[in-house]
Amino acid sequence: MSRTLSIAVLLLSLLSPATDMATASAWDDKDFFKHCPPSWCSKDGPEIRFPLRLESSNSSSSCGATCAKITCSGQDTILLHPLLGPCKVTAIDYSRAAFSIVPLVDSCPLQKLISINLTAIADVDRCALYESTPGKLVHCSSVFTPSGTAEFAGGIYPKNTADNIFGPISCFSNQSQFAYFVMPRLYMYVLPLDCKVISHGNIPIPNPSTSMHDPTFKQLVETITNFAETTATWENANWDNYGSIPSSCTRCELQGRPCAFSSKRHQVFCMDKRPHGSRVKVIAATSSVTAFIVLSVMVATTIYLSLKSRYNEEINMKVEMFLKAYGTSKPTRYTFPEVKKIARRFKDKLGQGGFGSVYKGEL
Repeated sequence: MSRTLSIAVLLLSLLSPATDMATASAWDDKDFFKHCPPSWCSKDGPEIRFPLRLESSNSSSSCGATCAKITCSGQDTILLHPLLGPCKVTAIDYSRAAFSIVPLVDSCPLQKLISINLTAIADVDRCALYESTPGKLVHCSSVFTPSGTAEFAGGIYPKNTADNIFGPISCFSNQSQFAYFVMPRLYMYVLPLDCKVISHGNIPIPNPSTSMHDPTFKQLVETITNFAETTATWENANWDNYGSIPSSCTRCELQGRPCAFSSKRHQVFCMDKRPHGSRVKVIAATSSVTAFIVLSVMVATTIYLSLKSRYNEEINMKVEMFLKAYGTSKPTRYTFPEVKKIARRFKDKLGQGGFGSVYKGEL
């Protein structure tokens, strides 16, 4: 019995070192991603790593170097866009410092842009989550279809009028007034005479600066009203707190090397390999769990066999005690099959004896 328990204790003692070795071999203590590991909101969601940081993670605030606020909502990755509000992040391209985002469904998404406090736009621009194109809200007493070309204020060469007007916008319109978004530099004479500007100042329309082609003003507004996928970028940031960290990180990513930050040198450096730290930890943890389960089963089996052996010894001891007590009476010996057959007729329990339960039956 003592030998069996000693083996069980030995197996249990092996569990802790195995787990520690698997974790220790995953990352060096000085590795940046040991302290700032990548995060995910779901298995298939975009990877969130430096210079970005998941707000709900346990990592230090120094693990992020942008003012982009990223959270998890269930399995979705959410970017708190300063103008569009909460947006679902479908992809993150670190080499372009860009999010692919889809605004969450709203009955009137353009209302968010109009209700923005324009005095706060300067602070929003410092986050560089987007480049904006100005727009104005116009009310007209009838529906019209823009056509032809028109000159723009500031000496800009003539452009297609239809590309710079979007509407009518249902959530701003009624039976007598029809709302349109118009490029501010477009001369008012190209609009019907009954149209007038009702917005106070310019309305910022998010403009993805990382697009391969420049979208028209109409396309920008359509993207928001149709909840289509758009882009937000953090590349052009030059904040007082972060300096040129985001821009420096894009250079690392373009070389296929992840970006990290040295708190001692207070500067960005490029890693030699991709930060699979979190994944390696998962693999190490999985291996540790598997080893724990296997060893636990072995320990449980050992303990079970030990207890079973002890139980059999106790039964044999009771039999020997019985024979010793009643040996002079020369009790008849029966084989196990015979006892099993006889016991089938024992249905009435009389009580508990010194060597077990006592039943009444017929032989």
